[in-house]
Amino acid sequence: MPGKKKKYKKVSEISDKVMYLTVRDYTKDPFVLKKIESSKKLIEKYGLPKI
Repeated sequence: MPGKKKKYKKVSEISDKVMYLTVRDYTKDPFVLKKIESSKKLIEKYGLPKI
């Protein structure tokens, strides 16, 4: 869209190459928070598989 600037997040620097990543911040997204809580409950109930 014209007028909107993308926010680039600097990921890493390797010698003279710089890698940027354009990713939305999902830390406060209600859908993601709901999925995280659901996953925590599932892990508490069944635990993690042994390696």
